[in-house]
Amino acid sequence: PDRATLRKRFLVEWPQIVRIVIAAVVSWEVCQLIDTSAVPIFAVVAPLVAMRDQPFSALNVSFDRLIGVVVGVVLGVVVVHVFGSTLLSVVVVLVIGLFSGVVLRIGPVLNIQVALTGLLVFTSIDPDTYGVTRLWETLIGAAVTVVLSPFLFPPDAAKQYRLELHRVCVGLSEHVAQAASLVEEAPRNRQELVELHEKARRTETSAQ
Repeated sequence: PDRATLRKRFLVEWPQIVRIVIAAVVSWEVCQLIDTSAVPIFAVVAPLVAMRDQPFSALNVSFDRLIGVVVGVVLGVVVVHVFGSTLLSVVVVLVIGLFSGVVLRIGPVLNIQVALTGLLVFTSIDPDTYGVTRLWETLIGAAVTVVLSPFLFPPDAAKQYRLELHRVCVGLSEHVAQAASLVEEAPRNRQELVELHEKARRTETSAQ
């Protein structure tokens, strides 16, 4: 990218970077208050994964992440105890974890946290201790992220709504104009009208 593109990226992204760093530091310090011997890296990972430029979306992302961690820890520990640390165990965790991510999610994206957490159990000498550590650190990191997210450089929600409203209004105006020109010879323009109808439905969904 050229210099102008990089400058534009930094202007957009620097508040997000600062928000993540602040939430990570606070999460670390909270964990240190609970256990001074801990190296709470999982608490730092939580804001890195969950913090978004839309402040209240952090609640959904953190909730997905917490569910994934809980189920993933249980899945990983059980599979390791039953099958040991083998390729079969890895495949079982991947398959069950990914299929679980289809159900255990709030948004439209597959929740891979179950599979990811389950696989990370294999990196620990003591899977049971790892599970407990990952669980409480992630819980604190997610809680800090949800609490701080709306207050750290919150975006201008009103401006975003105005832009979105303008985009929808322009789209609807274009649909009406196209319909007016096509309906005069509807039989010949049947396919175009069907396509226009689908576009109008998508615009309506976006508006809602």
